[in-house]
Amino acid sequence: MAVETAGSRQRDIDLHRGSERLLFRLLLLVAVPGVTWALAQPGLTSWWEDAGFAGFAAVLCWVMFRAGFRTGVVARAGHFSVTNFVSTHEVPYRDIEDITVDWLSLRFTLRSGGRVRAWGLPESFLTSRGDRALDLVRRLGAIVEQRAGVGADAARRRFLADWWVLVALLALFAAAIGFGRG
Repeated sequence: MAVETAGSRQRDIDLHRGSERLLFRLLLLVAVPGVTWALAQPGLTSWWEDAGFAGFAAVLCWVMFRAGFRTGVVARAGHFSVTNFVSTHEVPYRDIEDITVDWLSLRFTLRSGGRVRAWGLPESFLTSRGDRALDLVRRLGAIVEQRAGVGADAARRRFLADWWVLVALLALFAAAIGFGRG
């Protein structure tokens, strides 16, 4: 995790550790060509079965893409950007009441009573116990204190970010089915 230094108040701080992301990247690297090759082979199954498998595989590959390349927590100028598998949250520093590390996630408790979780697997929060968890919470708390006065928009949440990847995978897999049946 990067440490914020004096004079870097407005720089983005990326809180990724990175090693767990490699697994999802490798799985994606194997899955996309493998599924494409499998769908391009002449088969004994119906077109509908191939299309169903292609849809399932496309969603699975999209989740691997999100886990390998997108999930994480980034401290931006006016807010934390929390990207999970399906949603992206922008949480202004001024709205944060408390930060805790629980069993599977990093949890931001908002002044309004709401919660935003950064799920643990891609961020190594699963291994953040004891002193490591306290250090992480202290670092995030320091960022919140330092940047709390910075103006930010209201909290936002977006679902199905990177939807274009899912569409591209579906198009690729559909083309493979067409090639195999053609």
